[in-house]
Amino acid sequence: IEPDHLENYSGDFERLKEAYVSFLQNVREDGYAVLGTDDENVRSILPKVQGIRLVTFGLEGGSEFAADFTAADVQLGDRCASFTVRKKGDTIGRITLSVPGRHNVYNALATVIICLEAGIPFEQIADAIREFRGAKRRFQVHAEVEGMMVIDDYAHHPTEIQATIQAAKATGKRIIAVFQPQRYTRTYFLLDAFSRAFGDADEVIITDIYSPAGEQRIEGVTAQKLADLIAENSNPNVTYVPTKEEVLDRLIQKIKPGDLVLTMGAGDIWKTADSLARLLRERYAI
Repeated sequence: IEPDHLENYSGDFERLKEAYVSFLQNVREDGYAVLGTDDENVRSILPKVQGIRLVTFGLEGGSEFAADFTAADVQLGDRCASFTVRKKGDTIGRITLSVPGRHNVYNALATVIICLEAGIPFEQIADAIREFRGAKRRFQVHAEVEGMMVIDDYAHHPTEIQATIQAAKATGKRIIAVFQPQRYTRTYFLLDAFSRAFGDADEVIITDIYSPAGEQRIEGVTAQKLADLIAENSNPNVTYVPTKEEVLDRLIQKIKPGDLVLTMGAGDIWKTADSLARLLRERYAI
């Protein structure tokens, strides 16, 4: 539970958390809710959720809360991950993923719980998860050419950005992170958190805010300001580049073997990844 879309809650994070409580209370009497309790905001609402069965999960050692299911012996690799599923300390089995990142370990563990609760054998669950190759715009590889990679991800929230950059680092490549903020309201409410999310990148490019039709600009909320705050709070190697076209020109000139360009955002920054991939394939006749 994170402070996103706060414009719908008068800027009050507590009101958003109350909405989660109200939502959970809609679970049927014979149903259940699966909650990730490594998150302190999820833990904070547990006492308020009454009359329904709660199944909790987390990474082993992720918090002091004793979750029902845990992921143990987590291994994070280049576009892969693996972990052991445990239920109340008892080992159920090993899961191998064909997608990277700690965040996908959480996603997979929640999926395993749902499937087990539905009566599906663990071996069948493990086989199916191993075959999952990811969703469009989630760590989507656009090109892998002459030791260079171009990856696009929908990450548009500080926590997602951090998780995606960390997943990219597992490739061992130099990370050029390109971020297109989306919505003036989100940028306004999360400006400080965004500014602290890019520490694991080797280089950062911030381009102009993508704003849906009809959204009003907020005075003082700009991509340039975000870039300045990133330089102060997490990564001094940051550049503000206003347009996608200028970003593409900059990337095609500077990318070299060993680099990974990671475009992120909920707007149309994926077009830059797509164009860069096409130009690289043309350059190397692939």
